[in-house]
Amino acid sequence: MTAAHATLPSATFADTEAALQSHSGLNSEHVPQFGNTVLWDLNGVLRRPANVSAGAWKLVFSGPLTDPSWNLVARELCMMMFNPRHPALIEAGLSLKPKPAHPSTAIRALSHLRRLAYCTNKNRLTAELATWTSSDVRRCVEALVDDQVSMTSETSGDDLDVATGLTESEIRAFLGTLQRLHHYRDALTCGGLLEDPCHGKSACQAARATAAVPNSSTQAIPP
Repeated sequence: MTAAHATLPSATFADTEAALQSHSGLNSEHVPQFGNTVLWDLNGVLRRPANVSAGAWKLVFSGPLTDPSWNLVARELCMMMFNPRHPALIEAGLSLKPKPAHPSTAIRALSHLRRLAYCTNKNRLTAELATWTSSDVRRCVEALVDDQVSMTSETSGDDLDVATGLTESEIRAFLGTLQRLHHYRDALTCGGLLEDPCHGKSACQAARATAAVPNSSTQAIPP
């Protein structure tokens, strides 16, 4: 068994809470707990699509998400995506659509967080998202769109140089995750992003504007 990562306490969720509480067809006997810091294995918990491998039906808190602060951000974000009508979220004043996120959406959000964490290391930022300015967010988006990001393979652990080369749809998905970190800020222990990373635009509109800028280092997310 893989040893648990060091962790920080959540101000919103208990470690013993089931990580999935809202999906239909849920096998409650095998649901991972919020306090599981290494991975949430959904095999035997939710029906896995035929075209998805067993290895891809897991939320893995790897790479920079082993850092206690980023690990907590990642688990809280996924918990909120999976349980949008959780009493703690309602109490925090969040009004979210009741349908829980599909596992693939949460897995993709974890990929975005890993990239974000790598970029913050390069830009000397921390997981204390409430301290970030709009310029900090813009620098991270620029790095993802324009640069190569040193990342770690989830399966081998090897360092890889990954040319992000994000398409417009990938930029949209990444901005959508950033928007969640803003919209969920009142329930995130770290405080979340205080400013809307898309400046009032939808993720689709902001992604289209970002992709249209030849050199995003001059204007990653036009206001």
